[in-house]
Amino acid sequence: MIELAATDPQAAISPVAIAILMMPGTIVFTRLVSQIRERGGRVSTEGFGLPDLFMGFFLAGFFALNVLMPAVAHDKAPTGEVMSPKQAIMGSLVYIVLLALIVGFLRMRKLSPLQMFGVNRMPIWKALLMGGLLIAALFPVLAVASWVTQGVLKNLIDAPVHEQDVVKVFRDAASANAQPSVIALFIMATVAAPIVEEVLFRGYFYAVFKSWAGPVASLIFTSTLFAVIHNTLAVTPALLMLAVALTVAYEWSGSLLVPITMHAVFNTAQLGYLLAQTASASPTP
Repeated sequence: MIELAATDPQAAISPVAIAILMMPGTIVFTRLVSQIRERGGRVSTEGFGLPDLFMGFFLAGFFALNVLMPAVAHDKAPTGEVMSPKQAIMGSLVYIVLLALIVGFLRMRKLSPLQMFGVNRMPIWKALLMGGLLIAALFPVLAVASWVTQGVLKNLIDAPVHEQDVVKVFRDAASANAQPSVIALFIMATVAAPIVEEVLFRGYFYAVFKSWAGPVASLIFTSTLFAVIHNTLAVTPALLMLAVALTVAYEWSGSLLVPITMHAVFNTAQLGYLLAQTASASPTP
């Protein structure tokens, strides 16, 4: 799950500052798109077929239903409780099951997941470096998008901006100094979630639907699905932009390790910010 912490929509940011913040990321990703248009994308669809299309629609429908249908457990959850390490581990197990389902499905059809996801297309160190640099350039753009969206929503509905459930649980655990929960949630958000979500949304969904409907339609569909499943209106535009950027990075590099790194660094930075924010707000003994 992507973690995007709420910012203060009342904070004053000048148009010049906004332009300066957004310039590096805009230039970098515009250049990546230009290179993709010049030489073509590097995400291969070879090997994906009708079985993958059915599987893709099945899993996409599963995620869509989770958004459309209210979660009964969430509605009845006691307020003020901090997620336990056991609950966090169970959440990670769901990710592992989804990952095993995709990998097992490909292996059953004698397809190599490493090859399908371009893991060996570039050295690991280069993929990690490129992913880190790309998300560093993009982060200010996402921060501005989140700030603007929250400000607009606050002015329209005049109500507090709600955080994602996982963000709130992590903040509560940090505030309660529940270190086992903090560690479990941190690992789930910075390791399990980036790997599984990138395999699902970029590695599988995007490539499968690209082979059927083309890159643009697949980009729009998978990015929109990725943004809305997080079920928080205030950060949906920023998450949509992030999903598009992750897909562009995948098409440009051909290696799923690049968007995985971007996703992991993004989540790590967000949770690190929440920890620092919580620590600064805690009363000094």
